[in-house]
Amino acid sequence: MDKKIIAGLYARVSTDDEKFEGTLETQINEARNYALDKGYEINENFVLTEQMTGTTLERPELKKIKQGAISGHIDMIVALVPDRLFRPKENKAVDYLKFLADVKESGADVEFVKSQRAEGDFGLIMDAIDTISAGKERKAFLERTTRAKTKLAIDSEAPAGFGIGCYGYFYEDKKKDKQGTLISGGRRTINPDQAKIVKRIFQEVASGKSRNQIISDLNAEGIPTFAGAKWVNITVTRMIRNETYKGETIFRKNKRVSSSRIEKNSPDQHIIMKDFSPAIVSPEIWERANVTLNKRKVIRTKRNFLLSGFLECDNCGKNMTGHSQSAGRFLYYRCPDNSKAVGSPDRCNTTTIRANRIDPH
Repeated sequence: MDKKIIAGLYARVSTDDEKFEGTLETQINEARNYALDKGYEINENFVLTEQMTGTTLERPELKKIKQGAISGHIDMIVALVPDRLFRPKENKAVDYLKFLADVKESGADVEFVKSQRAEGDFGLIMDAIDTISAGKERKAFLERTTRAKTKLAIDSEAPAGFGIGCYGYFYEDKKKDKQGTLISGGRRTINPDQAKIVKRIFQEVASGKSRNQIISDLNAEGIPTFAGAKWVNITVTRMIRNETYKGETIFRKNKRVSSSRIEKNSPDQHIIMKDFSPAIVSPEIWERANVTLNKRKVIRTKRNFLLSGFLECDNCGKNMTGHSQSAGRFLYYRCPDNSKAVGSPDRCNTTTIRANRIDPH
C-alpha cells in the first residue's frame, strides 16, 4: 500500500497584488481543494499564510513550512502559483532553486494549483524560468506604478500613499466621475489651528530660540504633534526643513535603497508639486529659519582615544573604552559594564577617567 502523502498549504499576498492572485482565504481554499482531489492528507499545523513581499525568502511562515518538509512533518508543499513562494528581484532566481533543492533533498516536493511543474532536472529549469519571469513581471509592475505616480505628481495630485499626513494641513479625499476623471480633492488644505503653530515655530526658530525651549513650551501648553505625541527636537527640525510649508511639496525627494535605508535623490529628480500644498509661511521666513538652524549645527570632530582598549578597569579587569558627551566637549574612558542599569548585579561601579588627564593632545 502506497504511503499517504501529507501536504502543507501556503498562501501569500502583498498589498499590491492581492487583487491579482486573490485573498489569502481564496488561495488556501484552492490549495486545499487541489490537495484533497489528489488524495493528499492535510496537516493543519502547516496551513500557513502571510502578508509579505515575495522578493525575499526570509519570511517566517515560508521558513516554517520549509522546515516542516525537511523535518518530515509534511511530504508536499502546495501553493497557488510559483510566485506565491517567491517573486525574485533580478538575478535572484538561484535562491528559489536552492529552496526547492533543499525541500527535494529531504524527500518532499512542491506543487502548484495553477502551474504543472515537470519532474526531475527539467522541472528545475522550468522553475528557474518561471521565477525569472515573475521577477521581470514585478519589475515591469513597479515601473508602471512609478510612471503613474510621477504623472500624478506632475499634475499636483497626490499619488497613492503620499501626502495624507502632514501637520498644518487637512487632506481632501479624491472625488472622481464615472470615467475616473478627478473632480475635486487629492490635495491639501490648511488646518487653521495647526497652521498657527507652524507659523509660531518658524518665527521662533528664525529669531534664534532654541529647539529645546520651543518643544518645552509646546509640551507645557499641551499642544500635541500630528500623531498626538509630545514634541521632540527632530519633529521641529523636520518641519523647518520641509519645503511644503512654503508651498513647494517635493515628490521623489528620497529613494529607498534597501528595507532599512533611505537616501536623498539628486535635485534633478525632484518634482515640485506647486499646487498640492498651499504655503503656510513665506519663502523669506522659511529661508531665515533654515539659515538660523544651520548656524546652530554642532560641528563634530572625530576623536581618537589613544588608550581605548589598553586601560584596565581596577574593579573588574575589563578593558576601558573612550566615550564623549555634549558634542565632544567631555571626553572620558569608562568600563563597558558601567553603562548597565543602576542596581543591576552586572553593573561595574568604577568611576570614569577624564581623557585629557591621561592622553592630552
